[in-house]
Amino acid sequence: MKRSFIDAVNIAGTFIVVCIISFAVYTLFVGKPFYKPASYLDGEWNSPDGTAVGEGDDSGTYTTKTSPDSVVIGNVSGLIDIEGWNNDYAQLEYIKRGPGKPPEVEIDDTGSGLSIKAVYPKAPGSFGSVEFFLKVPKNIESIEAHSVSGRIKIEGAAPGVRQHLSSTSGTVSTDAAGDLEISSVSGTITFISSGSSVSASTTSGRIDGKLEKAPDSGKIRIKSVSGRIKLEVPSDLNADVNLHSVSGSVSTDLPVSVTETKQNTIRGVIGSGGTELEISTVSGAIKITE
Repeated sequence: MKRSFIDAVNIAGTFIVVCIISFAVYTLFVGKPFYKPASYLDGEWNSPDGTAVGEGDDSGTYTTKTSPDSVVIGNVSGLIDIEGWNNDYAQLEYIKRGPGKPPEVEIDDTGSGLSIKAVYPKAPGSFGSVEFFLKVPKNIESIEAHSVSGRIKIEGAAPGVRQHLSSTSGTVSTDAAGDLEISSVSGTITFISSGSSVSASTTSGRIDGKLEKAPDSGKIRIKSVSGRIKLEVPSDLNADVNLHSVSGSVSTDLPVSVTETKQNTIRGVIGSGGTELEISTVSGAIKITE
């Protein structure tokens, strides 16, 4: 009788151990980790751009109290993704990624504008990154975004929104802007603008741009040190043009009344003139299309 009781206890103990091991294996490979942030336990496991949220990543969201007139966002390492939507408020989702010490995210929407920035610890050591996914009203007045090492992408804003975008190391793009200042030290630039003032520059990278409509006047300046430049313009453009490449071809699909031409340089007038259009590169081709 005593032997039977011991055997029963051993069988029960073995069964409990097997259950614990099975549960641990299921949790590790199939289930949700114990320390996953709450927002991802209840939602999807991907960030808005579709990348997986890894173990130890932290996340958060913020919704503005009012409709901002402008937004200024700054990052050191990581993506800045801004999308226009039809709501009258802004919504931020951020994801901090390791390894390293994560930055703090400072948000200020006490005035008419929205300010967002990543603040890193002053203590020495390795640091993580943070990705910003921001949705803003389509008709916001201005967008300003700056990153040291990271891509900047603007989509869905109204055509007249003023934009100032810059990255030291990363591609920069916007699919609709009014007056525009856009730059990257090392990265490709892509833009569409309906404004009368455009400044686009990169040190190492190509530039692909489009003028959505012909400005009555203004200044369009595009330059690259090492990279080709391609600009699509409306057929009714009126501009005084100055196109120059030190080492590369220069061409235009629009008829130009040439005032000066020499190797890799075209100066002249398109249409009746007016808008100042200046494009230059040291190493790369220049092409204007319609």
